[in-house]
Amino acid sequence: MRLCTSSCLVLLITVGCVPGRPLTQGMMQLGPATEASARAAPVALSVAAQGPDFNQLRIAPDGGTLSAVVPGKDGGKGLAFYTLPDLRPLGRLDVGRYSQIRDHVWVSNDRVLIEVKEVVVYGGAPVNTGQLYAVNKDGSAAGIVYGYAAGEAVTGTRIRGAKTSRAWGSIVHALPEDPRHALILEEPFWDDPRRRDGERISLMKLDVLTGEKVVIPAPPRCRHVIIGPDGVPKVAMVDADEGYSWLVRGEDRAWHPAPSGAEPLSDIAVPMGADEHAFYVIDSVDEQPEALIRVDLTTGAKTVVSSRRDQVPYFVYRRPGGAPAAVGYEWPYPQQEVLPDAGAYGEALEALSVAFPAKLVQVVSSSADARFHVVWVASDREPGSWYLFDKAAGQVVKLIDAYKDVAATQVRFGPREAFTVSPPGSPDLVLTGYLTFPAGAEERRAAPTVVLVHGGPMAQDLWAFDAEAQYLASLGYLVLQVNFRGSTGRGKAFEKLAYREWAGKVQDDILAAVDWGIAEGLVDRDHVCIYGGSFGGYSAMMSVIRFPDRYRCAVGISGLYDLSTWGDEGDVGAYGYGREYLKEALGEDEGALRAQSPLHLAERIKVPVLLVHGDRDERTPIGPAKDLARAIEARGGDVIWAEFKGEGHGLRTSEHRRGMLEGVSVFLHEHLVGTSTTSASP
Repeated sequence: MRLCTSSCLVLLITVGCVPGRPLTQGMMQLGPATEASARAAPVALSVAAQGPDFNQLRIAPDGGTLSAVVPGKDGGKGLAFYTLPDLRPLGRLDVGRYSQIRDHVWVSNDRVLIEVKEVVVYGGAPVNTGQLYAVNKDGSAAGIVYGYAAGEAVTGTRIRGAKTSRAWGSIVHALPEDPRHALILEEPFWDDPRRRDGERISLMKLDVLTGEKVVIPAPPRCRHVIIGPDGVPKVAMVDADEGYSWLVRGEDRAWHPAPSGAEPLSDIAVPMGADEHAFYVIDSVDEQPEALIRVDLTTGAKTVVSSRRDQVPYFVYRRPGGAPAAVGYEWPYPQQEVLPDAGAYGEALEALSVAFPAKLVQVVSSSADARFHVVWVASDREPGSWYLFDKAAGQVVKLIDAYKDVAATQVRFGPREAFTVSPPGSPDLVLTGYLTFPAGAEERRAAPTVVLVHGGPMAQDLWAFDAEAQYLASLGYLVLQVNFRGSTGRGKAFEKLAYREWAGKVQDDILAAVDWGIAEGLVDRDHVCIYGGSFGGYSAMMSVIRFPDRYRCAVGISGLYDLSTWGDEGDVGAYGYGREYLKEALGEDEGALRAQSPLHLAERIKVPVLLVHGDRDERTPIGPAKDLARAIEARGGDVIWAEFKGEGHGLRTSEHRRGMLEGVSVFLHEHLVGTSTTSASP
C-alpha cells in the first residue's frame, strides 16, 4: 500500500497504519492542458478547496440592509451585514469554530434568525443540531434563542428568556406584521418520549429577542406545516399508511380533516405555500411524473399547474402572498416558466431573464414591497455573482462576486455541454448528462477523461458551475457526468429504478455514457479514470470490478464499500426512515449484499486505486475503507490510502480539501497522462 504521510501535506494529509511508498511529491501536475486551462488551474483549485467568499445573500424587509454568509473564524462561518447600495459594513456574527450557517431569515428590519449546523464530537463534520441563533444587524444582542444550549452565553450575550430544548428547530416563516416573532418547527430528539408516542413535530411562535416560545398545536404525526399568506398555519401534512394525508386549520384554530374524497399526497410531496383557496405541492397526479400541483382546500381536487415530461421542478418562486409565481426546470439548461397570474413579481422575473440571457438567474430575496430583489446570476463557466434589481427604477447593479479570486483574475473556465444516452437493452430509458471541457479546448478530439460520479444515489448533476468538475477540466481532462437511474430530478419512479441495482444497472448506465463519449470521438478509450465521493466512491470501485479493462484507475472519496454492514454501522441505519430505505433499496439478504460490495470483491480490482477517508465519518464509516485498502494490497494491488484526521463524511477544512485535490492531480497525471501519447503542458 502506498501511503501518503503528514510530511507530504501539500498533497494529501493522512495518518495510515501500514508503511508504504509515499505519493510522489512536487508541484501540482497538469494533464494535457491547453494554455487557458493551465492558467485557470490555480484559481480552480482555490475555488474547489475553499468554497465561496460570499453566500446566501438576503435583503432586509425595508430594502436597506444586506446580510451574507462569509468565512468565519477557525474554519467556521459568519454572518455579515452591509448597507445598501454602498455595501458599508455594519456588523457581523461568528457562529463558532467549524460551525456552518444552514439558513437565515430577516424577522424585522433590524434582526435576523439563523439556523446553524455544528461540529459534534462523534461526527467530525457540521450536522444539524437544531440550534437557532438571533442577532441584530450591527452585531449586537447575539445569542442562541432556541436549542439544547439556549440560555448559555456562547456568543458573548446570554438571551435571558431562552431555555434548553432537546429538539431540532427549523425556521418556517417570518411574520411581517410581527417583528418580534417567527414561526418555527420543533422536532424532538430521538431520545425524547414524545417521539415514541408518535408526536413528530410541534409548531412554535418564537420570540427572537428573548427566546420565549408559545406552542401552536399541530396534529399528531405531523411532518410539514404550510403557512398561509397571512402568516397563519393553514395546512398540516401528516403520516398516513401511504404517503401523507392533510388537515386544514380553521378559524376556530382547530385542525379539520381534508374534504371527503380528497386523495392522499405521495411520500415525496414537497410543500410550496398557500393562498386563501388552495395550497401547492410538488406531487404526482394519476401516477404521472411529479409536477407543481394546486390542491383546492374546499374540494380537495388536484390540478396540475406546471409540468414537463420526465422533469420535476427544482425551484419555485413564491409571491409575497404565498402562491407560486414561477417554476424552474433544469434540463438541458436552466429555464423558468413564469405562471400566468404572477403579476408584478412575474414581470420582474421576465425582465431579469432578458437582462441576463443564457444564464442561470434566480431571485433569492426580496424587500417587503417587492421593489428591491437580490438576484443570483451564474453559468456553467461563471461561479456566480449577486446583483441588486431595483424594479421601480428599472436598474440592475452588481453587488458581490461569490469568489473574489475569480473576479480578480478574470479567469474563464471550460464550457459544459448536455448530452443524452440510452443504455443498451433499454431504448426507452433516456439518461441525461454533461461534459465539461478544458478552457480553450477548441478541437473536439478524443481526450483523457475523468468520469465524475455524483453521490446519493439520490442526487443529480446540473448545468451549473461545478467546482470539482472545473478543477479536473483545468488539469486538461474531459470530465463526463451522467444522471444514472436513481438520480433525482426525474421523479420517484426513476429513483426506484436503482433499487437492488446499485452494483448492476447503475454501473451499466455509467459505462453506457462512457461508450457514448467514445463513439462521439470525445473520450479517449484507453485513458479513462473513474472518480467519485460517497455513493460515487462505491460506483468507482464497482465499475472497475465489473469492467476492469475499461478504466485505467479509480478514486474513491468517503466511499461506501461494504453494503452488508452499512445498516448497522452507518448513521443511515440509526433512524427508522433510514432502515426502511435500506430495506427497500438494498434488501436484507446478507449474501446478496456482500456480492455487491467492493470490500468482498477486492481481488477483482486490477487498476491503481486512491482511497480517501475521514476518520470520523459517520455516514460511511472508515473501517470498511481501511479493510478494502488492506485487501487490495494483500493481493499485490496498487493502492494509495489517505486518512484525514478529524474529518467526517467529506473533507471540511480548505487545507484538507486542497491537499486532497492536489494529490488527486498527481495520481491522475501518473495514470492518465504518464501513459498517454499526448504531451503534457509544463
